[in-house]
Amino acid sequence: MYLIYILQGSVNLSQYAVGSALLKAGVIAGGDMTTEAVATKLAYLFGRIDSPQRVGELLQADLRGELTQLSANGQFGGSTRPGSDPIISRL
Repeated sequence: MYLIYILQGSVNLSQYAVGSALLKAGVIAGGDMTTEAVATKLAYLFGRIDSPQRVGELLQADLRGELTQLSANGQFGGSTRPGSDPIISRL
């Protein structure tokens, strides 16, 4: 999980060499989640789901308002209603 704190905007990992290398290595971008949100989310997901791939997918989904969703151009900025995904709501 890759986290970075910025005051405004977003970070596009694929735009820079280091970020591209991280993505190729399988690092998941944490978007605008705080370290505390990531730790809590990991504990919650691993306590309920056995598949590391599924945990990785759900880490990138907004479960309860902890993450601003990616817009169509791959940038963080769109928002969703927390818990609106029917798959996530079954967790």
